[in-house]
Amino acid sequence: MGLLVLALLISVSMVTDPAGGLAALTPFITITLSLIALIKPKAGLFALVPLVIWVDEYKRLAVYFGGAYSFTVMQTLAMPFVVLAALNAGYLLNGLFGRIKLEGLSLLFFLIALIAGVGVFFTMDGTWMEKGQRAANIAGYITLVPIAYSYLKTFDDWRKFFALQVIFALPAAAWALKQYYIGFDQIEWVYAKSGLSRVHYAQMLLMENPRVFGFFGSASALGCASIYCSFAWWHALRYKKARFFWIFAGSLLMWTLVVSTQRTALIYPVFVLIATFAFRTRARTLLLYGTALSLFVLAVAKSDYILAKGLDDVNNAIASDSEWGDQVLKVSTFSDRIRGWQRLKRADTYSLFGTGEGPTSNLAKYDVSADTYNHDVINKILITVGVVGFLAILIPGGMILVYLHRAAFRATDRQTRNDAAFALALALPMVGLSFIGGDNFNANPINIQIWTSFAGVMICRKLIRRGSGNLIASQPRNVAPVRVASPQSTGITA
Repeated sequence: MGLLVLALLISVSMVTDPAGGLAALTPFITITLSLIALIKPKAGLFALVPLVIWVDEYKRLAVYFGGAYSFTVMQTLAMPFVVLAALNAGYLLNGLFGRIKLEGLSLLFFLIALIAGVGVFFTMDGTWMEKGQRAANIAGYITLVPIAYSYLKTFDDWRKFFALQVIFALPAAAWALKQYYIGFDQIEWVYAKSGLSRVHYAQMLLMENPRVFGFFGSASALGCASIYCSFAWWHALRYKKARFFWIFAGSLLMWTLVVSTQRTALIYPVFVLIATFAFRTRARTLLLYGTALSLFVLAVAKSDYILAKGLDDVNNAIASDSEWGDQVLKVSTFSDRIRGWQRLKRADTYSLFGTGEGPTSNLAKYDVSADTYNHDVINKILITVGVVGFLAILIPGGMILVYLHRAAFRATDRQTRNDAAFALALALPMVGLSFIGGDNFNANPINIQIWTSFAGVMICRKLIRRGSGNLIASQPRNVAPVRVASPQSTGITA
């Protein structure tokens, strides 16, 4: 009877809703998933995965089969936020009623989420609504760290959760191959021409060669395939089970990155490989950070030369006659980022509490000749809240980073340390690239990738605190853990 009533309500809504079609289903989908997240937070955590990955495609379908209403877009994009809020409520209620243990570490990350949300609201430019959306986005997804930490008991649980993300991302990313080789469909052109998204309008109608984006919200969001590709290939090397599938998945995702013409994303798996190797020891970690910081300082110092001559020299050296080569190897497309680095050389960039000299309109954001033009988070923070605000963000962020690294270093067995190093290396380069290049913290599903990767490190920390974590986690529940004198000498891995 209840199902019949629900079906009747949905039918009436689809007929009477001005937008009609799929847009009328949005409230019902949101309410259903929110109830699941509230009552069964672990199920809600897994339900959030397809929602975050496919919400942008659902948005385009809702507009195409309904109407070009801005409310339809806003209502659709609000779905993950509402479910995430219900997930947090369910998690906290379970903690209050003793169903799970609310550790001090979990409460600390909730405090970090609150501070980060407030910080983003006051440091980013845009309208009040845009700033509020960004603040809610960063704060909400940070809370996935304690939630995943509490409900994913072992590193194997975390691996399965991240594998689920890859499985849902495969068709979303593979659709980009269809867009590249066959072309965009009517749904995508209608959405771009509607003007509801400045990003889609610019990338599809103003560019000579529109960039593919798959099911995601933009070409830059398709860069999530770089993290999923790295995970797939790591999984193929780490585990024998379904190895062929993971080799295939990694190769498909890499192929997607090739046609996306995203230069940095193409070499991202190399960043992950280097970082995983470095993060296993303190000495290599310090060497990597020192090298990266030195290279960035050198790039800022030489930004005038790079912009005036260096990019052209590199471009000529790697010139290609193919259409793909011309797009993917045109390093001059980095010029927008380098203009922001040029600004870091100027003394007037640095003030105690910010100058407020940000763009005065949406068009000004894209005026590369403006003195305030930038494409990175560092400049945005310095302009809005100055050096004091930048340090207020940098110092706590550095402390969290040190804490995550120490969690990996404390592992006594080699495999746990390797797993923690990989989980940290999987997303940390994306965080660094977001600070010095384009901001990806608000892009679906890069936001869920970053914070659930950090949750993997914390889960390793939990296993380390238990002692012989991987050994315990790898055995059946009805078998007592084997006691060994030295975990390092057993050779047993998860």
